[in-house]
Amino acid sequence: MTALNGRDPEANFERELADLINKYSKEKFNHTPDFLLAKFINRALDNYTSTVMARDNWHGISRVEAGNYKTLPNRRIETESAGEEK
Repeated sequence: MTALNGRDPEANFERELADLINKYSKEKFNHTPDFLLAKFINRALDNYTSTVMARDNWHGISRVEAGNYKTLPNRRIETESAGEEK
């Protein structure tokens, strides 16, 4: 992916998300800075993708090979836990 505004796409997404959170004052209810909420939401999306991939792997479905998943930037995705049984 190409960087926008001199940043990588992940940083751009988090900054724009932080701006949106700030625009609607969503940070005022829990006194958490908008950039931390944006980072939390972005990581939650990454974690959900990892969970879906682990579920599909457990069911024997390989969507990664089919190109239906995008690689999470700079993050390793664990699709199986040690000792997990099928």
